[in-house]
This record gives sequence, structure tokens and C-alpha cells, in this order.
Amino acid sequence: MISRKLNFIAPAALTALSIAILYIVNFIYPLLTKPLDIKWLNQMANPFTAENSIVFSCVNWFFAQFLNPIDSIKISGSLMLVLLSLTTFYLSKRITGDYLSSFLAAFLTTLFPSHIWLICTSNYHILLGLSLIPLALLYIYENNGEMPRKAALTLIFSLLISFTDILSALIFFLSSLMYWLVSITFQRKISLKNSYPLLSAASLIPLIFTKIQIVEPPITPLPIVIGVSMSVLAAFLLLREKKGYIICSWLLSSIFIAILMWSPLIFLYAALPMITLSFTLFATRLKKAVIVSEEKEELYLEIDLLGVGGLMLILLLFASTLISTYNVLNSVVSEMRVYSDRYGYEDLLEILEWIKNNTPEGTIILAEHPLSTWIKSYTGRPVIGNHPVNFGENMEEFSKSYDADTILNSNFEIRNRFMRLRDWEPVAPQRSPSFASSKGGNYIDFLYIDENHANVKYSFRGKILKPNFYEYKEKNATWLTRSAEESALQHVYVLEGNVTIVKRIFLERGPESIIEYDITSMESKIESFSIKMWIPKERKIGFTQTSNDKFYFVLDSGEYSVEFQGNLKSLSFGPDEVWFQNRVLAIFEPLNNRIQVRITVKILKEEPLAWMRDEVFSISARELLAKYKVGYVVIPTAIKKVYMDRFGLDDLLFKSQYENSKLTIYMVKA
Repeated sequence: MISRKLNFIAPAALTALSIAILYIVNFIYPLLTKPLDIKWLNQMANPFTAENSIVFSCVNWFFAQFLNPIDSIKISGSLMLVLLSLTTFYLSKRITGDYLSSFLAAFLTTLFPSHIWLICTSNYHILLGLSLIPLALLYIYENNGEMPRKAALTLIFSLLISFTDILSALIFFLSSLMYWLVSITFQRKISLKNSYPLLSAASLIPLIFTKIQIVEPPITPLPIVIGVSMSVLAAFLLLREKKGYIICSWLLSSIFIAILMWSPLIFLYAALPMITLSFTLFATRLKKAVIVSEEKEELYLEIDLLGVGGLMLILLLFASTLISTYNVLNSVVSEMRVYSDRYGYEDLLEILEWIKNNTPEGTIILAEHPLSTWIKSYTGRPVIGNHPVNFGENMEEFSKSYDADTILNSNFEIRNRFMRLRDWEPVAPQRSPSFASSKGGNYIDFLYIDENHANVKYSFRGKILKPNFYEYKEKNATWLTRSAEESALQHVYVLEGNVTIVKRIFLERGPESIIEYDITSMESKIESFSIKMWIPKERKIGFTQTSNDKFYFVLDSGEYSVEFQGNLKSLSFGPDEVWFQNRVLAIFEPLNNRIQVRITVKILKEEPLAWMRDEVFSISARELLAKYKVGYVVIPTAIKKVYMDRFGLDDLLFKSQYENSKLTIYMVKA
């Protein structure tokens, strides 16, 4: 009677605990995984074409018939964690026959950092794959049961697991194969009756047409080390009693497949068999660590030191699991908060729906990473984005990613093997230009001019004027020179009072660039010109030195100097009085109502870029947009509203089509 009640109470309690854990996580960390759920939303329409997991997509599709798509994903994801705890409970109970150890094993499974991480990163299909393995072992490798039934179940589970998570399928196949080899070793004969484990080879079928996708799990060594130590001891005790072959095969297969693919996968795939084995040790030895007996009206306390030590390990395993899970949650939320703050969730879905319904199929969309990935996944539109690609892996993808980054971050780019200049002018002033030095395979920004802080002060009709960039009456840009030897870009601005600013940017093959200003007027009296050159906030500043006309500085990205030529009045360096960011401030005075400035920026210890040829290369955003036939650009709304970026101003390249509080869609003008 008690056993029947426990058979109902324990699973119900585990279900309630699993749901409670998910509720607490979602309450403390709202919007934690939602942007990543987009890949599952996209696969609901036709789950049999899902790239990640056909089985989980079918589960999603089923619930979507009764609920809205977002709620169906929530229910499906919650169901995976519940299923994981229940299958662990029943398998552990089948091995040990003990309710307490089985319940503790299942409860620890729901708290384990790698399993919580899978929920937090929307890798529900891996949870489902992990859940199906103990379920398969529970029903297939039991002592009773006819061979046809076992063969049919082996085939069914093999196919289910293989279309859920391919690595789980490989582990199931290898576990079955090892179990079969052990069986024929003891029986000393091969029979058709006992060869049903070989049908697990069906789990390899998706390998023919499916690419193995490997996730990057968190590294949580302490619970794994404790669990592996306990599971090895438990495996030794089970094997000594000539039982538990299948669960030991499961643990060894998980470790082997993980190491073969990528060793950190041990934290994902070896955790479940490790926990199950660890608590078989609890059931057999550890709960007898302390025994109280009564003899001749006296109480006797028997202590098993090995058992006490094991109990301490169980407590340490729970404690390390809770600490590691807390750290994993904080790590994931800090990463995801960047996306949720930048893209939102409802806003993101709104933009994706607009693209899906209002742009022609085949239209190329440009967006930053990872927004570009979600656009492609949800809408099916081809995208280009600045996703990370290492030089040498795929040069076509590397070039496309770099060009996408150029479009998103400049109107013009000039670069050589040592230095890159990106210019937002004549639309926006904030990077005009930004200077980046080469370091190995990348450029690293080390300095930039903000044209809003390059101010001309003059008098016109009795008024003292000092207009900012957005008050300039005319702005235009043109290439002066474009060759492999030298590139020169010119900007011309006309201010009120007929003040003209001619700005030229030069780059040759060497590790230095030149910026020239020529400020003249026939109607106004020019009084001064001040320019601020800013060090990016992310750079760490070392030694600096300011002389009469030169600023020398060392950053974490390299060693540099800036030389100023012209009628220089003063030169200083330090935190800005308004923005508190480190900058160089140079103030010039006129000669004959004209100010001429020449600024030379040098990299003093140059390091040539690995993938750049020994030449000067120049490109414009307009040319790149035409090259890739980009139809639409999606950018975070905050870029134009908060950072006054080059989008959303008066750029002739882009026309706003749709906007919400987080994202804006621009159509690229022909």
C-alpha cells in the first residue's frame, strides 16, 4: 500500500518541484531565453523540416494547436525538464529499488547547472534527448520481456532519439553496443535472440543527412568531479555484484562521445548517468552510514566511516550544484540582458513579422549579429551580418562578415596592413574618422575624432557663432585619390556666414595617417578652432606624454603618437569636463583669417594584419550595399535615438520603413 502511494506521490512531487524551479528562474530572470526561442517559433509551421530537432518541433507544433506559439514553447520546454526528472527517478528506482535515493537523484537532476543552462539557452531538444536515453534503458534492458518486444522498442527509441539530438543518439548506440559486447562475453556465444541491441544502429541514420551541431556548455568542474568520483565507486560495487552493466556502459559512452566531439560536452552528456550511478551508491551503502541499535536496554551507535564519507560527498554534491547553477544563471543572464535590452522580445517578434509579411522573398537583409541569425531563422530571408568568422576558416564568409561590419559602422573605409580609418561623415559626426591599429587578425580601435567637438568659433554680423555639426548648412564628400598607393577622402562643409571647412583624410601604405583642416571665410572673422580626439572607453591607458605639439600614449592595443601642425595655441590631455572621457584637446588660432591644421596619427610599433595585402584599400557603404544587393537594413532604434548614429538622419542611402521602441527597418534606396 505504501509502495503504491509512493509511486504516485514521488513523481507528482518531482513534477511540482520541476515546475517550481522553472517558475523561480523565470521570475528572477525575466526574458532570459525568449530571443533564443525564435528558432523554434520558425519551425512550428512545418516541424518535419526542422534543422535542430524534428521530435521537439513536433511537440511544439502539438501544443501550438491549442495555445499561442509562445506559450506552446514555454509548455514544451517545461515538459522537457519534468520528463528528465521522471525518467531519472524511474530508472534509478529500477536499479536500486529505493525511493529516497531515486527521488534525490531526480531532484538533483532538475537543479544541475548543465540542465538549467539547456533550459536558459533554449536547447530543449538536448534535454529531450537526454530524457529519452534513461526511458529507453528502462523499457528495453530489463530482465523480463520478449525479444520481439525489445527489438521493436530498441528500433523505435533509436529513431526517436536520433531525430531529437544526434549526440544523444550516438551515446545510446554506443551504450547498447557495449552492453551487447559484455553480454556475449559472459554468455560466450552470439545468438539472434540477444542481438536486439544492434538495432540501435538505426540511431545513426540522421548522420547521413544531418550536420552535428555542438553547443558550448558552461564549465562547472566541482559537481562533475564529485559526481564522477562517486559514480566510479558505485560502478565498481555494481560490477562486483555482476549487475548494472547497461548504466555503466551509458556513463562510459557519454564520456567517450563527449571527449571525441569536444571535451566540455562532458558537463552536458555525462551528468545524467553520473547522477544516477552516484545515488545507487547512496541506496546500497551510504544510507547505512549511521545505524542505531538497541541491545539489553542500551543504545548502540554503529558508524561506517566509508558511508559517512559518502554522505558528506552527497551533501557536497548538492551544495556545489546549487552554487554552480547560481553562477551559470548569472552568466547567462548577463549575456542575454545585452540582447533583451537591445532588441526586446515583443518588439523583436513584431519586426520579424513585418519583414516576413512586407518584404519579397529573396530580399537580402543586413543586420548586426546575432540579430541577423534570428532574421534568417524566422523569416527565411537571406541575410548578411557581422557574425564572428575566423580568418582562414571560410574566406568568402569572412569577407562578407567584414563587409557587413563596414556598412554598419561607416560610410567610408580606408585601410592598409597597419591601420584602418572608418568615417561616418558627411551624415553623422561621431566617428570622423575612427582610427584602428592592426593586431594579428583584427583591427582594434584606439582613437577617434568626433566632429561635434571640432568647433570653429567666429563672428558674423556682430554675433559670436560656434555651430555644431548638425547646424552646418552644406555637407558633401568626395574621393580625391583612390589607388593601391594612397587614398584621400575630402569633406567640404559650409557654415552660416559663408565659413568653409575643407577636411581631407589621407592614408598611404605606412602605419600613419594624416587629417587636414582648411578653414576660410570671406564674410566672417575666424577666431579659433578646437578639436577633441577621443580614446575609446574600452581601451586601457598606460603611459602618456604631452609636449608642445605632440601627444604620445600607450594603450592595451599598442603604442601611438599624434602630432599637430599649424598655429597651435594649446595642447592638453585628460578627462573631458563634460563627458569625463579621456581626450586630447588642441586649440588653433587663425593667420590672416585662415586656420590650417595638419594632424598626423602614427602607430609606433606596427604589426601587419595577417589577411591584408600590402596596399591601400578604400570602399564606401554605398558600393558595398550595391555589391551584396542589400534591400533592407535592420538596426537597433537606440542607435539613432541615443547615440545619434549615421542612421535615421538625412542619409540618402536609407529610408525608414517601420520602427518600434527597439528596432528600426530601413529600405536601401537604389
